[in-house]
Amino acid sequence: MIYEEDGFYHVYNRDCNKELIFYSNEDYENLLRRINKSKPWENFNIIAF
Repeated sequence: MIYEEDGFYHVYNRDCNKELIFYSNEDYENLLRRINKSKPWENFNIIAF
């Protein structure tokens, strides 16, 4: 994925069939760890959770 430096990205909490993709707090924590590990630049902020 190519990231725009001043872009906003929305991570959905359901799939296209409106089924959940996060089932527990641990799933959300895993997402945050992955985002932190792969952030494309240093000034990466999470606006809402």
